[in-house]
Amino acid sequence: YGKLGYGNDLPFYKNFYAGGFGSVRGYDNSTLGPKYPGVAFQEKIDINPNNSQDPNFEEVGGNAVVQVGAELALPLPFKGDWTRQVRPVLFAEGAQVFDTQCDVPAADSNVTIGGKTYSARQYCKDNYGFDAGNMRYSVGLGFTWITMIGPLSLSYAYPLNDKAGDETKNIQFEIGRTF
Repeated sequence: YGKLGYGNDLPFYKNFYAGGFGSVRGYDNSTLGPKYPGVAFQEKIDINPNNSQDPNFEEVGGNAVVQVGAELALPLPFKGDWTRQVRPVLFAEGAQVFDTQCDVPAADSNVTIGGKTYSARQYCKDNYGFDAGNMRYSVGLGFTWITMIGPLSLSYAYPLNDKAGDETKNIQFEIGRTF
């Protein structure tokens, strides 16, 4: 399967997100793509009078997404009616969200990461502009059990190229959506 998406001048609530079930298992839900320091930590306000940087960046999504994946459904070596309700799969997936416009509000704003200060606009272009080298991939094994309350899915995924700052999660569980 595959998914390509692009939007021009999207409002923030229509941004694309990737990671987790339905995207790239092995990464936490909606954590791939552009991340920026929280707004409260960029402005001098009462919450943060020292104007220090937020160590927890927020996922803001992007205006472009590339997603690919493949699943191989495995047969069960057992007999019985219950075998029609369980589907094991092997999977390989990859995706990333990009910000092709890098619409940083102020050209002179800076961001501090790991003790180094960068131009926010240049940081955006270098890290979130469209670059196939920024794609994240995972492989793994999963299964879905069709129950009366809906499908129950469990997967074990191994992220192949996670980088510093990525939020990975090897074991994921979901109710209600099939692969």
